[in-house]
Amino acid sequence: MVLIRVLANLLILQLSYAQKSSELVIGGDECNINEHRFLAIVHTDISLCTGTLINQEWVLTAAHCDGGNMDIYLGVHNESVRYDDEEGRVPAEKFFCLSSRNFTKWDKDIMLIRLNIPVRNSAHIAPLSLPSSPPSVGSVCRVMGWGTITSPNETYPDVPHCANINLFDYEVCLAAYPEFGLPATSRTLCAGILEGGKDTCGTDSGGPLICNGQFQGIVSWGDNPCAQPHKPALYTKVFDHLEWIQSIIAGNTNVTCPPMKTFEKVKRRKCNILVHLFYISNHIQLHWNIFPDNKLFLHSNRTAFGVRNAQNSAARIMSHLISA
Repeated sequence: MVLIRVLANLLILQLSYAQKSSELVIGGDECNINEHRFLAIVHTDISLCTGTLINQEWVLTAAHCDGGNMDIYLGVHNESVRYDDEEGRVPAEKFFCLSSRNFTKWDKDIMLIRLNIPVRNSAHIAPLSLPSSPPSVGSVCRVMGWGTITSPNETYPDVPHCANINLFDYEVCLAAYPEFGLPATSRTLCAGILEGGKDTCGTDSGGPLICNGQFQGIVSWGDNPCAQPHKPALYTKVFDHLEWIQSIIAGNTNVTCPPMKTFEKVKRRKCNILVHLFYISNHIQLHWNIFPDNKLFLHSNRTAFGVRNAQNSAARIMSHLISA
């Protein structure tokens, strides 16, 4: 029955969106300057991610975006042009579902950051509200970020790109990634375009998935190269973590995320080999899984490791230091 439902979902969704293939471009089009006032650049020593401002003091992003010193920028549209109301912050505190910061491809890839200084609403800065209800399969969702607009060769824009993708049943992602042994249920959302060509990608990690105007998901992981046919991406489900988020914001920092009921049933492949590749020159550490078919999978393939737009980033950091 599960296989029949998966095949039915694939057939219906493919027929529904087949006519849109001509407009599919990784990253979509440049976002309207007024539609991403909550979008944050999350810059660390080893990665560049995206985050979402959920109130004047808190940013939500992915746990795998954590690493070394962190700078957070709000009110940015064009990375080469600084607005008067652009704000730079550093974390005062960072919270994870587990104190050990462990997360998996299907659970707990979420990080809540309290800013060292609250930001004020302005022409280019405003928070995005947390969801009031869970999303529905079949919803058209909006993704956005400064991620690469080509894959596998990477081309990074100065401005954020937005795209509309579709929310699928989680079983579609189960069928798309059989080699990873995903559990039968998960606190993640499955979203993308079945024909390929439109997807989140490098540096979009941690960014929002907005369905029917509500903040429903956090970019977690997906296939590499990005935007391949029948390879939707997975997003941490914000609604399932509402109690955890709201408790921490209220001051209860001892709260933990609810456990996965099926987590203990997951069997990892015994022949998986974890390999660490160190790029000393850029202080980069990539984590790969080598599966029996010799297929390599980059755990954080939604994050662009290394230095992107280094001159712009350095100029932005210096500008904030001077104006502080």
